[in-house]
Amino acid sequence: MLRGIEIVELSNIILFAVLGLGFGIACGLLPRHLGRKVSIFLLIPIVPILFNITGLVRYREWLREVGAQESLLPAEAQSMTNDFLHSRVGKKGYLGFYLFTAQYPVIPTNQQQMEEMQNVDNRVKARFNRMVGSQAWIVNFIFAAQGWILRLFYFGIAAIATIFHFQEGIKESEKFSRKHPKSQPAPPQPRVKRPKPQDSEIS
Repeated sequence: MLRGIEIVELSNIILFAVLGLGFGIACGLLPRHLGRKVSIFLLIPIVPILFNITGLVRYREWLREVGAQESLLPAEAQSMTNDFLHSRVGKKGYLGFYLFTAQYPVIPTNQQQMEEMQNVDNRVKARFNRMVGSQAWIVNFIFAAQGWILRLFYFGIAAIATIFHFQEGIKESEKFSRKHPKSQPAPPQPRVKRPKPQDSEIS
């Protein structure tokens, strides 16, 4: 089985730190107010896109692993995983994978594991339901929310790292500008009018 949320997602903080620092330094290449607006405008969509790239790569890896263990063609492996995801979270493809990994800590990589996971999940929930009785909705909420809380925690750290290093990049850019001020063009020298030569008088 594969783990639903890998520790590598937390290590992506380095990537977001470098991203924020780079955009902060880039502000020095543009006028101050314009540079900040452009950087923020670009960072807002880039951060969540990069955050989800890891999940997309792992989804492709999961399809490859299922196909290898079950000796399936890529299309057959995708069909098999789509059926599994739809039965668990009601969605297929990457969206189903994203929702599934937010709720479950491990991902089955063959048919037997998928069936066992279904049975184990049902037994665990049934046992908790018997223990808490009428408060069974709490158990269902905990199972559904634990992965999302962890994922939001990772995203929050990534966003904070980006913002912090963005500010640091701006500071470094300002320090560099103070140490290496742009040379101002020399002001134009006033033109001195030369007196016109007077014609010599004919004596």
